[in-house]
Amino acid sequence: MKIRLPAALLLLAVLLSGCGTLFALPTPTPTSPPPTPLPPEPTATATSLPFATVKVYYIALEDNGVSGAPVGCGDSAIAVEYPVGFGKGPMEYAYEKLLYTREHTVGESGLYNALYQSDLTLVSAEIRDGTAVIALEGTLLLGGECDSPRVQAQLEMIPGQFPEVTAVEITINGKPLADALSLK
Repeated sequence: MKIRLPAALLLLAVLLSGCGTLFALPTPTPTSPPPTPLPPEPTATATSLPFATVKVYYIALEDNGVSGAPVGCGDSAIAVEYPVGFGKGPMEYAYEKLLYTREHTVGESGLYNALYQSDLTLVSAEIRDGTAVIALEGTLLLGGECDSPRVQAQLEMIPGQFPEVTAVEITINGKPLADALSLK
């Protein structure tokens, strides 16, 4: 009786043969079918898992772009990484983390969340032909004119971490983000 072993078992047998016990394994016959190739590794996207962490952006006040991306009023946008919650798409999780954490500052970091007063809910976050389309609903509250560029940076920078995103379109209650941020 011939026994056919997968290549991994043959390798294990060869490795074990150096441990003092020698035994012979049958070699595969040329008539055996070739192994099935493995599918390519999945790549992480904004709507699929696995994705170990996701970046959420907060503001370093009066940092003048030293620690992160410059934001109006002499601030910087700083990325804070969070592990993605099980069963969540990374982009959706990032927005939920940003919008549902109602703290003025993030932990002991001192980073400012310009959205802490707002009561916004994520309706949808998807990518259409390279454009991240984000729909939010609720009440946007700003703490002054400097909060407009801060909120804009926090909301628009999240999709930029995903390589397939080339543009961002955000609405709040159906209005474009720029209209919602205007102090008129």
